[in-house]
Amino acid sequence: MMQSSEIFDLLRQSNRIAEIADLETLLVKATQWLVRLSQGEAGALYLLDHDAQELVLRVAHGLPDAARLLGKRIDLEKVGQEKLELKQIKLFTNGGTQWLTDPWQQHKLQIRNTLLIPLVAEERTFGFLQVFNIGSPQLDLVEVAAQRVALDIHRALGAARAQKRIERLETLISNFEKIVSNLDRDQLLSVIIDSASKLLDAESSSIFLIDPDNPACGDLILYMASNLKAGVEKPRVPAGKGIIGHVVQTGETVISNNVRQDKRHYAGIDRQTGFVTRSLLAVPLRTHQIVLGSERGIIQQRIIGGLEAFNKRSGVFTQEDAEALQIFANQAGTILEITKLYADANNLFLDAIKAFTTAIDAKDPYTEDHSQRVSEYSVAIARELGLDGEMIHRVRLSGLLHDIGKITIPSVILTKATRLTNEEFELIKTHPEIGARIVSEIRLLSDESSALSEHHERLDGSGYPKGLGDGEISLTAQIISVADVFDAMTSDRTYRKALPVEDVFRYLLSEAQVHFNTRCVEALIAAYRKGEIVTEHEENHLRENSSKDA
Repeated sequence: MMQSSEIFDLLRQSNRIAEIADLETLLVKATQWLVRLSQGEAGALYLLDHDAQELVLRVAHGLPDAARLLGKRIDLEKVGQEKLELKQIKLFTNGGTQWLTDPWQQHKLQIRNTLLIPLVAEERTFGFLQVFNIGSPQLDLVEVAAQRVALDIHRALGAARAQKRIERLETLISNFEKIVSNLDRDQLLSVIIDSASKLLDAESSSIFLIDPDNPACGDLILYMASNLKAGVEKPRVPAGKGIIGHVVQTGETVISNNVRQDKRHYAGIDRQTGFVTRSLLAVPLRTHQIVLGSERGIIQQRIIGGLEAFNKRSGVFTQEDAEALQIFANQAGTILEITKLYADANNLFLDAIKAFTTAIDAKDPYTEDHSQRVSEYSVAIARELGLDGEMIHRVRLSGLLHDIGKITIPSVILTKATRLTNEEFELIKTHPEIGARIVSEIRLLSDESSALSEHHERLDGSGYPKGLGDGEISLTAQIISVADVFDAMTSDRTYRKALPVEDVFRYLLSEAQVHFNTRCVEALIAAYRKGEIVTEHEENHLRENSSKDA
């Protein structure tokens, strides 16, 4: 029978352990305390993984190579149903139960006896604590302490699961916020698969999409993966092959915690990427398609691919993981749908603008496709300068529209082969301001309309129509100015042939800081050296050679 002093000491020690908030620390302290109460030589604590149907070693105290043993798993079939239903402590002599003694005897622990302490809460055994080579303790004292420890551990496990759910929810909310504030599809999808890997404790995550160029064939393309190196050709999975193929065809969620034993696993991806898949979780990737009828629009859901997580670092993939990954998949589907609609609308808008500017360029056969080239050169400069996607989009549109004001200039002046009169030149000089008014009035680029009126300005204030100086001209206008002059000088004109590119570079550099922005000039040159800019003269030369070869 326990003495009052023993009871007091028991309560004091158990209260100290109960105050520990960190789960791992709690497990270690609880194991050490029960080993000490049992007068044991060493101890180990296992917790039940219901999804994997295994016991997982979480603490190894006083054992040889203890750190190397952590994470060891024992199949519940080896444990036996009678042990899983055990509610009271039980003492075994050496050899009394094999699953208890084998792992430790292999690590040179000479076992004389083993005390098995079940961890019970809510009438269920959720783990065990083994104490090896006990002395002559008061087992009733040990049992009372074990009951208190079990409740504390169960509480801490519940808190850890709740915290994990909170972290997942916070990540999901964060992803949703990024979706509504950013339309960069690849950037958002990258955030999603990285977040999925982190919260599912997976080595990698990936997105497979049905081949967009040939959807009828049903082949899947690895669109994005957190472990896929840049420059690697995107692997393909034949229609219906692999676990991902099964998921896409059936719409089912698949958890495979041992792919080597799963006949559906497609090893071809591992061979192509060099990644070794041990376990995976796959969910379908759905998006919505709007079908317009004569009276109403019908929204149809369709599967366009799948989202996978690979190699759970600790434990196995669970149904809770599957539910979380499906939420990530829903986010990815939303992003793909929104960005597709945006891209379609943007492409339609750009096509209309290009058709308009082509008509303007056609007024002068020597400036055919000039606006398109200026736009492309401007975009190359903007990218070299490291501008963001929104700014590059504005530069692209401003480049296309930079000569829109010429629509009011008579063709006879634009195509004149001889020198312009003063009156004609003054009329030409009005086209930037006219273009800015047109753009502003039709509300295409209200924020950038000033760039269209400034693209002929010079940093020394000698440009037109406003005579602005350095610091007054927008960056967009300075980019277009460099691109415009470069195309004009490297293209054939009525009054001269195209100039050599290197001569044009020398001219632009000599005028930098005076008439042109130096960084813009240097960015143009760098983009050209990388092959991102091809002049009209070079394009014509390539076409001629291609025709000869044909």
